[in-house]
Amino acid sequence: MMEKFKLNNELFEVANTKITGEEILTKGNLIPASDYELLIKVNEKGFEPVQLDEIVDLKTPGIEGFFAKPYKKLLVTLDGKPMYFEEFYKTPNEILKAFNIDTSNYFLIQIKGDIEIGYANDKDHKIALTNNIKFISCEIEIIDIEDHCNSDYDIPKGCKYKIKIDREKYIVNVECMTGREILALANKVPVERFQLNQKFKGGRVKRIQLDDNVDFTVKGIERFMTLPLDQTEGSK
Repeated sequence: MMEKFKLNNELFEVANTKITGEEILTKGNLIPASDYELLIKVNEKGFEPVQLDEIVDLKTPGIEGFFAKPYKKLLVTLDGKPMYFEEFYKTPNEILKAFNIDTSNYFLIQIKGDIEIGYANDKDHKIALTNNIKFISCEIEIIDIEDHCNSDYDIPKGCKYKIKIDREKYIVNVECMTGREILALANKVPVERFQLNQKFKGGRVKRIQLDDNVDFTVKGIERFMTLPLDQTEGSK
């Protein structure tokens, strides 16, 4: 049975109930562990230090969790620009915003030697910052789904999408919208007075209800078409 513990309010699991301070930090991706001070909170006793080689029994009654902080500020580099952080769990978007980079147009990539870890589809992931950690920003790709409808390739997630509604094209930052949202985007308001149709490759047409979800990564979508409803039909 796995044992659970909290480190800086993040939940982790380990196989052993007895674990060293160094193992706790390492499990939290705070490496090297010697760069961090580890504290334990037990009931009302407040915080007490835990040495790297000290063994902690996770079954000890009253353990509320562990807290760690760097002995010095952490150097983070993004696109070659340095910045120091005192916190060491940050989401990709929080890191981009700290460097004044527009998160609606860019996503974060972590550089680990020859390995690149992209966070285009995981912008809420908690990254454990370590000293000298390196990132780059990458512009979010715009996919024109009309141009893509005849392709045999899957439409990637985590992009921007150019959708055609009647004769106009619009760029959206999400991969899924409701019929209501699509009509509002095209300024077809009040939306209850309009019908929305989705045209696919080959000519097939599907009516989209106001609360239907439309996934722009589905292959074969060509465009959207709107039709005004008469007042009687729109009020049904």
